Amino acid sequence: MITKNLTIAMAFFGAIIFPPSTCDISGKWSGPFAGLDGNSYNLSYEFKVSGNKLSGNATWPEGTVSIDSGTILDSSIRFNLNFDGEIIPHSGYCYKDSISMNIILNSTPMHFTLKKNR
Repeated sequence: MITKNLTIAMAFFGAIIFPPSTCDISGKWSGPFAGLDGNSYNLSYEFKVSGNKLSGNATWPEGTVSIDSGTILDSSIRFNLNFDGEIIPHSGYCYKDSISMNIILNSTPMHFTLKKNR
């Protein structure tokens, strides 16, 4: 009986300390991106969510890389992409059908929007 109560208490307090994300971004997302050179590129992301951890990969014109140090809390996401030593930090806010994404590319803040692939 004590073990059962302890298990229930641990689950309850764990849910308070590490609440599940309110944003389900699992799956494939893509969107146009205006590059530093003025050209438009299509970026693709495949997100995997486990609790507050965010993983997956991103496909840019430079290739496909894994998402590093990804977190999701409520509707906010953060992660990095590493293209041969160049770290591109990402932060964003997810909505029901889109993700508003901010990055820093070559010390320049940039913004784009991703839409869920159907």
